[in-house]
Amino acid sequence: MIVVDSTNTTHTSKIYPRFEPSQAVTYELYNETTREAVEIPNTYTYIDGIMEILYTYTFEVNSKFQVKITQGNDVIFRGKLIAINQDTQNYSPTNGIYTYSQI
Repeated sequence: MIVVDSTNTTHTSKIYPRFEPSQAVTYELYNETTREAVEIPNTYTYIDGIMEILYTYTFEVNSKFQVKITQGNDVIFRGKLIAINQDTQNYSPTNGIYTYSQI
């Protein structure tokens, strides 16, 4: 799952693609709430099997997307994306709502 900070508009996502792209790729976001798909202009680098995609998009807090990255008709990556307003490095789905203790 890709986690992005909704307070920023410029995002970098690192993924493991199915194959190394050799030309421009299409980055498509499908909003699971509004059921609308949008293609996002992007640039990418591919180093040691990791694809790093840079793009600009304004996300709403707690919005969820399906991500599809293609090159022509070939799918490079499929996954999920969530936009949050907490530190993405320490993302927690419950964000302190639930606590666990040993009995």
